[in-house]
Amino acid sequence: QMCIRDRLNEGENFVLNMEVFGHLLNLNHLSLNRSGVSKFPKSYCVLQRMMILEFNDNAISELPDSFGNLTNLTELHLRSNRLSRLPNSISKLTNITELNLRNNFLNSLPAEFGSLLNLRKLYLEKNELTSLPESLGNLGNLNLISLFHNKLNSLPNSFSQLQNLQ
Repeated sequence: QMCIRDRLNEGENFVLNMEVFGHLLNLNHLSLNRSGVSKFPKSYCVLQRMMILEFNDNAISELPDSFGNLTNLTELHLRSNRLSRLPNSISKLTNITELNLRNNFLNSLPAEFGSLLNLRKLYLEKNELTSLPESLGNLGNLNLISLFHNKLNSLPNSFSQLQNLQ
């Protein structure tokens, strides 16, 4: 297993060439928390063996449409970025079990979000969500969902189908 963790310290003359990771086709865990990333590199979307991505505490404002190509992804951590929307292709990440999107600027989720059938933990607190898709009720394996500090006035009717929530 190859796991790369970088933390930039103030005063260091260190430049990280983000594109280099897109050529590491056997990479399965990449952690680039607090690394100053403002744009998610499209070249990472070809990393078919990637299982865990951690890009917490960066400045990412959007994910490329090709993000859905990361079909082996089981964990995605994008806490404390600047995301205002997710690409529809995120619904192709059917192996994902943990999704951390807390502290972003999301105002909605794609209608197809309910196709993430293996999702068990979903962190959406501290966003701008005003509604949730009806397909959320399809997430039968979901046992944790965190929604506080959003702008939700109601939950979809399908929410009552989430029998495994604890």
